Amino acid sequence: MSPAALAVDARAAEQIATVTACVELVAGSLGSLPCRVYKQSAAGLAEDEAHPLARMQRSGPNDHQTWPELWGAAVADILLRGSALVEVVRDGGGRLAGLRWWPWGQVAVVVLPGGRVAYDVTDSLGLHGPAGARRRLLGDEVMHLRDRSDDGLIGRSRLSRAAGAVSAALETQNCELFTPTGPRLPAWLKPRASCRQRAGTH
Repeated sequence: MSPAALAVDARAAEQIATVTACVELVAGSLGSLPCRVYKQSAAGLAEDEAHPLARMQRSGPNDHQTWPELWGAAVADILLRGSALVEVVRDGGGRLAGLRWWPWGQVAVVVLPGGRVAYDVTDSLGLHGPAGARRRLLGDEVMHLRDRSDDGLIGRSRLSRAAGAVSAALETQNCELFTPTGPRLPAWLKPRASCRQRAGTH
């Protein structure tokens, strides 16, 4: 297996139609699930339509995303990158006011002295302040959602655990693009000839 097979990033993997379809199916399905909030009353449990989470489902968790869009993006981040970060936005009185998804590529995990974990987020597009501005969020200000972790801190994506298979699929797909007569074996199975070289011999 070539060294390149051990480093498959999310953008490259999404070039595989099967990967994209699976991510869209899982993220879309989980993102569209409703969140029911209940309150206790003298008559028993009753759905709390006035709760901030119920309001967010109707009007959106922030100014840029609907409820399904936010959670779909978070689930896709978990599947493709291993972790997702959602900021819990509060108003001046400490009440829940919104949720904000931060793309994992804009997040840096920092372990502070004493062992506390913080998250440095970069607002690349300027959606929540000046473009390029960096903020530090503490653990009680976010929800860090992660896939199975190897260190207990950062999730590891399914793609990285199956990097060899994903890399082989990418290389096979590239060979299909380069050869006019149909699919060819991946280059790592025939190291003496690249895909382009084989295409030129047909």
